[in-house]
Amino acid sequence: MTKQPFNKDNQRANDLLEIIPTDLCEPFSQEARGGYRHKSEAFEKFKEFQNEVQNQLDRKIKFLRTTMGYYFYSPSENKVFVARNGEFLEDKFLSLENTRNDVDLKEVEEETTLPIVEPVTQQDHVETQPEMVEEVQTQDLHRSTRSVKVWLSKCFQMKDLGEAAYILGIKIYWNTSRWLIGLSQSTYIDKILKRFRMDESKKGFIPMQHAIVLSKAECPVSIQDQDKMKSIPYASAIESIMYAMLCTRPDVAYSVSVTSRYQQNLCEAHWVAVKNILKYLRRTKEMILVFGGSEDEISVTGYIDASFQTDTDDFRSQSGYVFTLNGGAISWKSSKQDTIADFTTEAEYIAASGVAKEAIWLKNFISDLRVVASFSRAVDIYCDNSGAVAQAKEPREHRKSRHVLGKYHLIREIIGRKYVRICKILTKENVVDLLTKPLARVKHEVHANSVGMQYLNTSS
Repeated sequence: MTKQPFNKDNQRANDLLEIIPTDLCEPFSQEARGGYRHKSEAFEKFKEFQNEVQNQLDRKIKFLRTTMGYYFYSPSENKVFVARNGEFLEDKFLSLENTRNDVDLKEVEEETTLPIVEPVTQQDHVETQPEMVEEVQTQDLHRSTRSVKVWLSKCFQMKDLGEAAYILGIKIYWNTSRWLIGLSQSTYIDKILKRFRMDESKKGFIPMQHAIVLSKAECPVSIQDQDKMKSIPYASAIESIMYAMLCTRPDVAYSVSVTSRYQQNLCEAHWVAVKNILKYLRRTKEMILVFGGSEDEISVTGYIDASFQTDTDDFRSQSGYVFTLNGGAISWKSSKQDTIADFTTEAEYIAASGVAKEAIWLKNFISDLRVVASFSRAVDIYCDNSGAVAQAKEPREHRKSRHVLGKYHLIREIIGRKYVRICKILTKENVVDLLTKPLARVKHEVHANSVGMQYLNTSS
């Protein structure tokens, strides 16, 4: 396969499958055989095509010639063939059934239950018949944790520390009986509270007060006032809180997004808002981000929302989204939009366009992990704005929507290819309100719990 053009000569095939032109191109809206659209999947499909040609037409695109011994597994007969000094010729070859398993040959080769084959050289070459070894269990083909550790120890200097307890300062909780796993940063939060002398402060109930509106108009103007505020570790505090927010605390994403805009020139009100986040973290430091709780199949669900022109300085809207995997948040973001929206539907539509691209990335990422057999279904994205949902699903040009920038219409193509599915949800049930606006305590706690934020005693 090549990007170079075919030779413009009169060469023609004289027999069936004598010449097989191939090419690669970008994804089509129509699926190919097996539901594939991308060129990265071409090699696997080519190998299947090769097997079909050999099995059905008795024609070979290429053949293997080797004098090295090898193992082959036949799932239909539950047997392992051991070829000692085997040589595969054009007129004599072993026809193997494709098990469609990524661990077919290499796994059988590495299993310690197989007989040891003495190494041979080309001088000792004698063509022999394959031997069959009976009673090899099929479950032994799956790579075990022990075999993975053995393989890694051969490649790297490593030490087995047992079951993971901490990673990057994040404590991992396990509850195998309830199919739960939790992530906590309570130790890290204690450190930043001591660092900024907030470990003895009062405990806050919400990360940002509902009635507080921060603005650049409050920033100091005189040089003396600006120098006075430079002694405050504002940027350092924002950076420390942001690490917790990115890892395990989506409940403070909105407050971090708002307060981080005033690092260059801040006032006392901005610093009070940051300390209020630290007070909230002090009260909720024992909360953990929980995943699982059921044996249901892996599913990803997205929620989007936008607060219309919440920034009083440039009148831009606030976008927010969160994706949950079996009840726990795995991807979230709260940020100010890049452009000014003229109306609420436009703000929601702009937010939906960015979320659709994130949904495709998550879909491909989970598929590449190969923890499930297939993840081909569309990702559900919930939006509480009927106009934005209608524009994304059934686009119609009218006086308002015709002014939306063309790049935001990408969501229409994504929905058309059935990568995502956008659905309507009630405003009171949209959990992403947590990332777009300050909420009252009760509503804040309900939405935080809906994205997997729980206290340790309620999840153990």
